[in-house]
Amino acid sequence: VVLPEHMKREESAHRDQMQDQHDGKSTGHADLGFIHFPILFAGFSAIEYKDQLLLVGGLGVGASHFELLRNVTLIDPASGYNRELAPLPFATFAPAAEILGDDLLVFGGMFKAGAAEYDYVSHVYAMGLSKNTWRHTGRFLSEAKGFAQVVPFDGGLAILGGHRYFADRDAPVATFEMFRKMK
Repeated sequence: VVLPEHMKREESAHRDQMQDQHDGKSTGHADLGFIHFPILFAGFSAIEYKDQLLLVGGLGVGASHFELLRNVTLIDPASGYNRELAPLPFATFAPAAEILGDDLLVFGGMFKAGAAEYDYVSHVYAMGLSKNTWRHTGRFLSEAKGFAQVVPFDGGLAILGGHRYFADRDAPVATFEMFRKMK
């Protein structure tokens, strides 16, 4: 991507202004160059798990249209080693995902319904991390959606917002819901 000159100047000025406000001690960043993926992908969910990174679903490259992925990739930042876990039950991008107990939970996301047709789903799947196997939880989100955010909250998981196509509308959703394990 080649940026027009005025955008380069604006970005450079913004970066200089932001660096002037940064004390260099309270926060910082580093390139995670040690992570090399066998494929390029985007539109995935990322979760921290036992000092490692889990990347769930996403979009790959190389297809004539979106190439949705079933990948669940575990990355050890200390060594740079990565391995594939059991693939998702269906290829998806924009799923929401988080860990609760021994389960990696995946909420919604988009799947390929036809040659160039995609739909969001409301399914909630769980992978038992100790067994590396998937199952449907029997639970569903209140609406089909993707791009939701999931955070641990009040002993469960809060699934916040998201996006959906519905009745010829392309819009954010307002649903905030909780997922808890039943005792």
